[in-house]
Amino acid sequence: MSANDPDAFVKAETDWLAVPLKENKPFLGICLGAQMLVRHLGGKVEADPEGRVEIGWYPMRPTEHGRMLMPHWPKMVYHFHREGFDLPHGCQLLAAGDVYRNQAIRYGDNAWGLQFHAELTRAMMQRWVVHGAHRFIMPNAQQGRDHLEGRMIFDAPLKAWLSEFLDLVFLKVDHFS
Repeated sequence: MSANDPDAFVKAETDWLAVPLKENKPFLGICLGAQMLVRHLGGKVEADPEGRVEIGWYPMRPTEHGRMLMPHWPKMVYHFHREGFDLPHGCQLLAAGDVYRNQAIRYGDNAWGLQFHAELTRAMMQRWVVHGAHRFIMPNAQQGRDHLEGRMIFDAPLKAWLSEFLDLVFLKVDHFS
């Protein structure tokens, strides 16, 4: 799916983001949700000019803003997407990647967007690998065995980060004041 899809429900969900933003309620958009947030804020969601995708495990680096919020970020994160997004006016970039630069963003006090998938369970990943295998031939995509092998290597630090991040987003735990 894409935030650019013409389906009525994509537009309705993107428009709905005005509600939590206006009420200053916590919002966390993951992958498509982050892309919808960017579109709602006037940004662009586009494919890489060279046609590269992020399907598998890829490196990520926190920015200075990201490090100020949380000292420990995972070095590798899991992706399954063909598009990325730019940084709309008023957003802070929290983490960057190589192919799609904008990996984690924050807008205001309570809106967050992640281009990657920290929430995936093993069963979900297995399903994506089976049903998405036709995408492994796309430029920069990794083979299914690499997805599952990467989980064994990279999942523990990613889950530890996710737990701390969710506290930051939803419990407003300020570890650094």
